[in-house]
Amino acid sequence: MNWHQSLIRDNTNTREMRTLLSIVIPLYNGEKVIENLILSILEYNQEPLFEIIIVDDGSIDKSFEVCHRLKDKYNEIKLIIKENGGIASARNAGLKNAIGKYVTFADQDDLLIDGYKDFVDQCINEDLDLLITSPYNRYENSTDMRQRVFSEQLIEDEKMIKKIAGKLIDGKYLSDDSAPFISTSVWNVIYRRELLIKNDISFKSFIDYEDDWIFNIETLLCAKRIALTSKGYYCWIIRNSSESHRSKHIPELLTKRKNWMNWLSEIIDKLGIPSDKTGAFIREVLIPRNIMMCFNNACWNEKNTKENKLEEIRVALSSKGWDISSVDLKTVKEMTISNRFILFLLKANHLNLAYEINCRVLKNHFH
Repeated sequence: MNWHQSLIRDNTNTREMRTLLSIVIPLYNGEKVIENLILSILEYNQEPLFEIIIVDDGSIDKSFEVCHRLKDKYNEIKLIIKENGGIASARNAGLKNAIGKYVTFADQDDLLIDGYKDFVDQCINEDLDLLITSPYNRYENSTDMRQRVFSEQLIEDEKMIKKIAGKLIDGKYLSDDSAPFISTSVWNVIYRRELLIKNDISFKSFIDYEDDWIFNIETLLCAKRIALTSKGYYCWIIRNSSESHRSKHIPELLTKRKNWMNWLSEIIDKLGIPSDKTGAFIREVLIPRNIMMCFNNACWNEKNTKENKLEEIRVALSSKGWDISSVDLKTVKEMTISNRFILFLLKANHLNLAYEINCRVLKNHFH
């Protein structure tokens, strides 16, 4: 069944019933890039059965003027203006206003290289909850485009879908090699909107950058039919100046990671993984990883004095944080030699030495 046949089946002219795909685009200070993205979408999608929802998240440049001009020219565009709240809140605002049978996402500085039509047709024909496509990427000053190719698969088995979700969290402890690994991004995935509504799935951001990953895991755990395809429509433009590539201090990181751990514990329970495996995962991977995150984050808090930074580290290592006394250095996994050395110093209570080595030699940031 193609898009036109779907229209005949619906037997209605209302826009809500006609709209098969909502494309949600969070926007913040994107005056120089947003038009290229919109024009690439319009170039590859001639069928008027989709909507583009731009959510201006409190931009302070001329993004509004650019988008308003595009909205006046193209009927497919909706423009939502909101106070700045971050990418997760912007995507949620777009979802709230979406009317499509399916929904996908795009980032303001990326591009489409193909149309959505064939992919939405596949969603309809195979009655999919999720379609995971193979994304392209290239660096901003390069023409060399590469694709991450997924094998063609239709997956209905609940256990396998849980394995995919587990592998997205950690392939060694929470899944196995039988499950395909998918990307954490949302812009190469098409979602059944009814699934999101029925299960009250929205974007969460415990820190400021992991909302894609969380959204995909929660959606997988509710999905009944998912498909992977070797074809793709989306190109991620990798920019070294982007927010995700800049080092910075994260305020209240300990509290945010604690909240994240509470969420993750609930997710792991839903995966049905034996407690000995999950316990080892927490002890050998998550706690050491969280310690290093909080340590590196505290070291580069430019607004704090050295003494206050050391106190932030002490709290993170205490029973209020991750309790470094519970860490067995012999079983710590996935750590570099330098990180193991820092953990050794922290466990031996040589906080000042660990701090000086990181600031003067290693210069490791958390984000």
